Amino acid sequence: KAPQTTISPPMFPSPAMDNFCPDPELAQLNLSAYHEANFIFAPKDPRPLPVLVVTGFLGSGKTTLVKRLLSKRGNLKVAALAHDLASGLNVDAEYLAEPDAQGFGKGERAFSGKRADAAVSDGDVAALSGCACCPGFDGSLSDALRVALKNGADVGLLDYLVLETSGSADPRRLVAAMEVRFGPLARVRLDRVVAVVDSEQLLLHAERWLSLAARSGAPAAGSVGFGGSPEDMLQLAQLAVADVVLLNKADLLPNNAEARLVAESYLQQLCPQAKILTCSYGDVPLPELLDVAPAQVSDSPAISHEQAPACWEISPSLDSIRSGRATDVLPGTAAAVASGPVPLQPVQHHVVVEWSSQSSSSSQPVGLARLQHFLCRLLPRWRKVLRRGKGVLWMAEDPSARWEWEVSGRLRYTCRRSAAGFGGAQPWSGLVLIFAAGFPESEVAAVRECLSSLNEPHSSWLQASGPSADMVRRYSEAAAQIVAGSPSFELLEAPPCRIRAPGAESTEEDVQFQQTLRFRLTGRAHFGLSPALDLSEPPYRVDVDAMNSELARIVSAAQGGVFLAVGQGRCPESGQTVSALLWAVPEASDCDADLPLDDSVPRVPEISLLEAMLAAARNEATPLLQRYFGHVTSCMCGQ
Repeated sequence: KAPQTTISPPMFPSPAMDNFCPDPELAQLNLSAYHEANFIFAPKDPRPLPVLVVTGFLGSGKTTLVKRLLSKRGNLKVAALAHDLASGLNVDAEYLAEPDAQGFGKGERAFSGKRADAAVSDGDVAALSGCACCPGFDGSLSDALRVALKNGADVGLLDYLVLETSGSADPRRLVAAMEVRFGPLARVRLDRVVAVVDSEQLLLHAERWLSLAARSGAPAAGSVGFGGSPEDMLQLAQLAVADVVLLNKADLLPNNAEARLVAESYLQQLCPQAKILTCSYGDVPLPELLDVAPAQVSDSPAISHEQAPACWEISPSLDSIRSGRATDVLPGTAAAVASGPVPLQPVQHHVVVEWSSQSSSSSQPVGLARLQHFLCRLLPRWRKVLRRGKGVLWMAEDPSARWEWEVSGRLRYTCRRSAAGFGGAQPWSGLVLIFAAGFPESEVAAVRECLSSLNEPHSSWLQASGPSADMVRRYSEAAAQIVAGSPSFELLEAPPCRIRAPGAESTEEDVQFQQTLRFRLTGRAHFGLSPALDLSEPPYRVDVDAMNSELARIVSAAQGGVFLAVGQGRCPESGQTVSALLWAVPEASDCDADLPLDDSVPRVPEISLLEAMLAAARNEATPLLQRYFGHVTSCMCGQ
């Protein structure tokens, strides 16, 4: 603790003490000054700044975990630091700052985050860029922690700091910097390091990781680590410093119970020092992650404990609950038993490709046809070396909303639509793609060229007279495929929102975008119901919007590179704006475009992409309809 200045207690006035204190009033003043300095205005005990570090491999679910954790913070004032290797666009910080009111249970509240230059108060989300294994990163980290401590914790604005590292980052240097117990950062208390592991990836690579962890001796000349790839060594480095390991995405495992036991057994061998927790969507109890305990809650009957958020108390100790361990060794017990721990070599960097409309010459929104073409036809060509992708999108077909797109695993796509849009700010688009180390420069240039074309306007935008005859034919054929088949989909009209043709004068009429089909699954034809029936009314009470959003999520998350988007459409019967599935009909120029890619890879016909999407959607549609209509009784009286 910092030394406290005290004032010696004065002598109390008495007849026998006149020689020591001839003035009784002065003695009383000294007594008052003593109490003021040591009781009323006494300096507070130095308070710590607790920090939670979240690490883990690319696409394992770190951002989802942090956002879920922040929604459970209760009375705590929490800020977040999002680390990213990308120099110009920190997508994780954008995601964390985006409000998310879905999926919160009792005692949870939405994290109303806001982008900030520094993480000093509740809800602040600040970006931390740079390579975590380079010496220069220490200064950036120290500056961020010092500001959070001085301007946040010391003035009562901040209780906890959550630091999410990049999945491409070796966290050992970062952890070592926060374990220093002297200097200006001595009160930064590293509570826990949590490593998030993708269950599927663990089962695929665990045997190789165990083999690497068991080896001892010096690495072979010219090799990376001990014969493992840079990514293998990176994953082992992340497990080496972990206090808690989350086996995430357990819901994706086949034969869940048996597969979980196997996965947990692998982790117990790889990191015996850590506590293993199995979860889905990063949903774990808050005390498993933070050093907190339930606070005493008032017993007043005026408080509704069903609705009140959880209250937590933070330990005032400056000492961390972490058990000290070396941060430069491989996990696993075999190496330690053989000839002592084996040091890790520096991990090679991934290749990061960034694109943003803010830095490009075109400020137009991204067209769904070009995005769909890129995700379903071009990106699969790099699937073996693609490790992660994230982005924020301003879409021409849904200009009032903001899309948050991700790719992880083996081309599992995720796209969240925020109806709030960009909060009044200038809309923009940006994507970050991360590839394996050694990705050739020629391929990097090809990726950049593909990304830069995403917001280039289509020729159909520039035709005030409407789409071409070929485009009308393609549109009609695709619409017929969507309506045909079982379960069938209902076509919707375009919403009233219009997009001005690029370069058009203000006196010209807006051009309606004619390239995208809008449709949705309702179940009316499947169950023989009237097309005019309102399914939101009794006895059905079916949330058709939620059903279609879930269908799009399932189809896009399936491995294989099929992307199905969700936007808005207008119901022909009621005229209401509803959630709609979107599919862009490609132009002939998209189908025949020559791109600077490997010609040995066979091209995928665009029409087969629609067939693949519809096959996947119809395969999932039947069980969805049974689940969403399962509560409806066979008797139509509504009882």
